[in-house]
Amino acid sequence: MLLLALAGSCRAGVMEDWDACQKLGANATQTQLTYCGGLRSFLQKDYTHAIDSLNRAGAQGSGGAFGLLGYIYEKGRGVPPDPARAFGYYRQAAQVGNGDGMHELARCYRYGIGTARNEPEAVRWFKEAAAHGTEEGNQPVPGHTDPAQAVFDAGVQQYKAGNYAAALETFRKAADAGNPRAQLQVGSQYERGEGIAKNAAEAVRWYAKAAAAGDTTAQKNLGQMYENGQGTPENWTLAAEWYQKSASKGSPDGEFALGRCYEFGIGVPQDRALAIQWFQKAGAQGNSQAAYFAKWLKEPTNFIGFRNNTEHNYVMDRLHFAGDFLGGDPAGVTFRSSDERDRFLIAFKSNAVFHEAQAKWAMNRANYQSCMSAGGSNCQAPGAPPAPPR
Repeated sequence: MLLLALAGSCRAGVMEDWDACQKLGANATQTQLTYCGGLRSFLQKDYTHAIDSLNRAGAQGSGGAFGLLGYIYEKGRGVPPDPARAFGYYRQAAQVGNGDGMHELARCYRYGIGTARNEPEAVRWFKEAAAHGTEEGNQPVPGHTDPAQAVFDAGVQQYKAGNYAAALETFRKAADAGNPRAQLQVGSQYERGEGIAKNAAEAVRWYAKAAAAGDTTAQKNLGQMYENGQGTPENWTLAAEWYQKSASKGSPDGEFALGRCYEFGIGVPQDRALAIQWFQKAGAQGNSQAAYFAKWLKEPTNFIGFRNNTEHNYVMDRLHFAGDFLGGDPAGVTFRSSDERDRFLIAFKSNAVFHEAQAKWAMNRANYQSCMSAGGSNCQAPGAPPAPPR
C-alpha cells in the first residue's frame, strides 16, 4: 500500500510525498491522484488550485492533504495566516490516522497555535504520533517521560492556590529528580522572587538544567539572562545560541527572541531579512508584536528601532526631529555585548546630533539670506556651520 504522509511542518515530508507521487502506477486511487495534484500545485506555488485539490483529497480521506492544508494556513501560503483554521486541519489529519498530523496537532496544543494551550492533550497526541512511527513523535515528550510528574503536578496546585513558598519546595523535589518543567518553574520563581528572595544566579542555574533537557521556554529564558547579564556575565553569543535552540523547535517565544537578535545584531550578524523571517514565524503562531515588527521591517525605509527603552532614551534625549536622519541598518555587524552596541550608538547619536544641528543651521542661513534680500535691518547671521563629529 502506497503511503502518502505529509509532515505539517513541511520539511522533508513534502519531497518524500512528491517522490511517491512520481511513482504512482495504473492502480493509483482517485484520492492519491487528487492529493498529488494538490501537492504539484503547492510546489508550483499555485496555492489557489492547491487548496481546492487538497480539500477534495481531504474529503476523500487523505490525512496528508489535511496536514498540508494545516501548514498552508498556519504559515500563510497564498492566504492570510489563520492559526485556528490550521489547527482544524491538523485535527482532521490526526483523526483519520495521519501520524504527522498527530504531531502537528500536539504542537498546536503545546504552544497554543489556533487553540488554547492544553498540555495533557499535547502529551496524548505526541504519544499517538510516536505510536504511528513519526520521527518527531519519537522524541522525548515533557509530561510523558518526565520524572516525578506527580510531584510536579502537586506543586502546580499549590502554586495556583497562591502558596508560592510551599510550591517552590515541591517543585524543587521534582526538579532534583530531573523534571525539566519543574526546573524551569524553580528558575522562574527565583527570577521573580515568588516564595523566596530574588536570586538571578539561582535562576540561571535552574534554567540551564531545564534548557539542557530541551525545554524551549527555559532555553529562551536562559538566552535572555545571558543577553541582559542577569545572574551571569553578559554573553550575547550564548544568548543567540540559546534563542536559536528554542526557535528551532517551533517555540514562538524563541522565534521572537531570535528575530530580535537579527534585528539588532545581538550575537549574530544583523540581517533585516532574517529578522522578518523569524518575526513572521512567531506571528503565525499568534505573537501579535512579532507580526507588527515583521510588517514594520518590511518597509526598507523604516528604522530598525532600539533594543530597549534605555537605548531609545539615550539616543533621543537631545534630538528633536532626528526621525529624518535615523536609518542605515548596521547590516552584517555582530554585537557581542551591550558595550559594543553602546559604542555604535554613541557614534550614531553623534552623527544624528550633527545632522540635526546642520539642518537647523541651514534653515537659519536660509532665513538670514531671505532677510538680507528683503533689506531687513535686524537679520540674524547663522554663524559658523556645525563641526562634524570626530
